[in-house]
Amino acid sequence: TIDENKCKQDGICAAECPRRIITQEDDASYPQVAEADEAYCMVCGHCVAVCP
Repeated sequence: TIDENKCKQDGICAAECPRRIITQEDDASYPQVAEADEAYCMVCGHCVAVCP
């Protein structure tokens, strides 16, 4: 879950996701995981580790 109050919208989490399931349309949007892709998350923690 993305905390929109803390998210810098820099896309680092999407870039670091090894499964490439985090997407961000543009710099004005928040990163997101499509509901259909949630099952592919391997809970590796890469996105959390780079999130500010």
